[in-house]
Amino acid sequence: MASVVLSILLAGNVGGAPQDTLLAEGVPQRLEQIQRGIDAVQNDVNGMAAHVLNALIPSDQSQARFTPPVAVYSNTIVSCLVLNVAPSRRAIEIKLVRSDGTVYNQNFVGLDPGETITLGLLTSGDSTWWCHFYVGDGFRQTR
Repeated sequence: MASVVLSILLAGNVGGAPQDTLLAEGVPQRLEQIQRGIDAVQNDVNGMAAHVLNALIPSDQSQARFTPPVAVYSNTIVSCLVLNVAPSRRAIEIKLVRSDGTVYNQNFVGLDPGETITLGLLTSGDSTWWCHFYVGDGFRQTR
């Protein structure tokens, strides 16, 4: 910060204004302008940071979850299993998503604590799959 102020003081004197005039009139005004500019930038940064932080949801509060991809071969069963580890009943939707975008899904089902549900199908060709779980009435507390 000191080097910025010094650079401005030197640049302000290049125009030929007497040193006393520069110090008496120019420097305080320039410093105030700089401070206003810094304040404006800081306010913008604070606003952007608040916007980003408000847009993010911690992973333990997300209602949706994808598993890592699984490569399967023809005539192989691919399945997803969900276990409700929450202390209360949850509405769960399960989807099998193929790499080409095809989705096979189970509508919302109610799972009591400790209960599981599986969605599976027999594949007809080599492909990559993901399981997508969605908790319809609460935070993601399923595994």
